[in-house]
Amino acid sequence: MSSTTPSSDLLYFLQKGLSKVQVDELARLIRADRKAMKQMVEYATMYEDTVGMKASWIMGAASVQENNCAHAHLPQIIDRLGAVQTMGIKRELIKTMMFSNVMDCENLGTLVDTLFMFLRSASEDISVSYNSMKLMNKIVKHIPELKEEFHDTLSHQMEYKSPTWRKCAQKITRKK
Repeated sequence: MSSTTPSSDLLYFLQKGLSKVQVDELARLIRADRKAMKQMVEYATMYEDTVGMKASWIMGAASVQENNCAHAHLPQIIDRLGAVQTMGIKRELIKTMMFSNVMDCENLGTLVDTLFMFLRSASEDISVSYNSMKLMNKIVKHIPELKEEFHDTLSHQMEYKSPTWRKCAQKITRKK
C-alpha cells in the first residue's frame, strides 16, 4: 500500500484483511486526501458489513492521529448515526466525533438526541453507550442546560451497566 493510493482503490483495501499498521497507514492517507475521507465516510455510514466496519475503524484511527480531521463530514455522520445498526460502526463513529469539534455542527441537536437514545437503551451495546457518555460529557461542558438531564440519565442507567461504565458515570456525576 503506498501513500499515493487513490481513493477509488479504498474499497479494495476495505474488502481485504487489514493489520493495525495498515489501518494507521490508511488513516494517514484519508487525513491527507479530502476525496478519500469523503469516500470513507460514505462507506462507514452506508455499509452495515465488513466494509463499513473497517471504514469506521480507519476513521476512528484518523481522528486519534489528528483531532478534527473529519470535521467537514460531521453533519453527514450525525444524520446517519441513529440509523446505523452495527455496534462496531456506531462505536467508531462516536469515537470519531469524540476527537472532533461537534459544537459548531448545525445538527448538534440531532446528535444530542441520538446520544441520549443510546444511553437510555437497554439493548444498546455497552461500548456504544460508554462512548456516548464520554461524548455527551464533552457537549455538556459547553451546554450546561443539558447537565441535569444527562446526570439523571446516568443515574437511572447505573444498575444496568458494567462496572467500568458505572465508574465513569460516577466520576461525571460527582463533578459539580
